[in-house]
Amino acid sequence: MHIKPKELDFLQYKSLVASIHDVVFQTDAAGRWLFLNDSWSRIMGYKIDESIGKPFYGFIHPDDVEKSAKLFKPMMTGAKQHCSYEVRYTKKSGAFCWVKVFAMLVKDVSGEIIGTQGTLQDVSVDVENRQIRKAAEAQILLAIEKERELNRLKSNFVSLASHEFRTPLAIMRSSIELSEIHLAKNRIEDSHLSKHIQTIVNEIDRLTELIEKVLTIGQIDSKVFTCNKEKIDLVLLIQETLNSLELVQKDKRTIRFVVTGMQRIVIADPFLLAHAITNLVSNALKYSIGKPRPHVELIFSQKCYRIIITDFGIGIPLKSQKQVAQAFYRADNVKAIKGTGLGIFIAKKFILLHGGSLTFSSVPDEGTIFTIKMDSC
Repeated sequence: MHIKPKELDFLQYKSLVASIHDVVFQTDAAGRWLFLNDSWSRIMGYKIDESIGKPFYGFIHPDDVEKSAKLFKPMMTGAKQHCSYEVRYTKKSGAFCWVKVFAMLVKDVSGEIIGTQGTLQDVSVDVENRQIRKAAEAQILLAIEKERELNRLKSNFVSLASHEFRTPLAIMRSSIELSEIHLAKNRIEDSHLSKHIQTIVNEIDRLTELIEKVLTIGQIDSKVFTCNKEKIDLVLLIQETLNSLELVQKDKRTIRFVVTGMQRIVIADPFLLAHAITNLVSNALKYSIGKPRPHVELIFSQKCYRIIITDFGIGIPLKSQKQVAQAFYRADNVKAIKGTGLGIFIAKKFILLHGGSLTFSSVPDEGTIFTIKMDSC
């Protein structure tokens, strides 16, 4: 706002202008300084008397002169009444500072344009902070893009490698099965040879399982998996999953399954949920050989349902419990038991896709309890 000297005592006006932190200026119609307050000397380093009468654009950074002229000229034609912009001003020391200019027209009593008046605010710190923030944002975006590209390349590699491995493994297994048929057909009995064949079959199956799980991780990282929820009979899904696991259990153990609470249809992705349950129950069976059978309990409550998987096996060492859900991590007490270290990791990912949670408690040499908790929806 322009304060007219006539409205104040001259000394009060002079004191007021001098106390303003920003530069207060007036120019004529040609852009020459007519008035500058003391802040001009403090900020720019020039004496006021050596600046008065000189055009303002002579103090502007050479690269910003054209920009400032384009904004000043429309005001002198009356096309604009005021303007505000940021430019670099050159200090007497040769350094430059960022200045926010606010300028408005000054007219005489007849309405003729006779110059401008306004303020110059030193905003160097604000501009530098914006530039730093902008550079940081650009670096973050670049890092995100690089991560996306690495994930894409990793996913492509995992898919290609998995395919290239699965095909020869399938051929090898078929060849072994044909060899077994040939031996049986010709009534060739060789326990030593049969033992080696079974070892080969087991190793092929182990590699196939590992490749499948690695491929699953690649798909998770690439956001291939989506949670396609639908109405499902959860009791039936769990029972069918447990039946499938019992069929291939070598020690013929079964799994105790109980349901508590009011049974109801739930909304979930049947493939992802069954996969997660399979991984957790498979672990419960694998790590409790020679122990009582695992228990699976489905608990329906008003706001959620929980699937609790309990085994009475070797448990998880205390020092390993923080890492047990990490990909490829295996505790020291399971190194002698075949596994990939991916089952819990994948199960947790699939449960998180549902918006659920997976927690556990474990006591070494006593057993482990995994709890899947889902909102009832």
